[in-house]
Amino acid sequence: MSKAKFYELKRTKDLEELESEVNKELKAEGKGKLAVRLFQTEQGEVGYSIRVIPTGSGRKDLDIVHRVACRVLGYKRGRPRGVPTRQVKVRVPEETYQKLVRQAKRRHVAPSRLAGELLIEKVGA
Repeated sequence: MSKAKFYELKRTKDLEELESEVNKELKAEGKGKLAVRLFQTEQGEVGYSIRVIPTGSGRKDLDIVHRVACRVLGYKRGRPRGVPTRQVKVRVPEETYQKLVRQAKRRHVAPSRLAGELLIEKVGA
């Protein structure tokens, strides 16, 4: 069984505008040789590809491209700074844990994150 996924990619005027903004910011950071091309899946997910492969500082350039693209697209990872979280340990039966793991895989999240979301849903926040 293959784990390959196929996506139909499309481009819109909005993406082209965002793409030019990303490339403009890359030039401002001194990385004008790196050019990014944005695309969108049918599900609305936005991705990018780098048209010019960085040489020399490789990984550092890729990190800069990723940071700039995320900033322009408005994508933020994790929780905001200053928002505290509390760690809670919970004991659940093995069968319940296995269900939690399967559900987390379907949703593409960590089991602990899913457990937290379900707890907030149940108890309220």
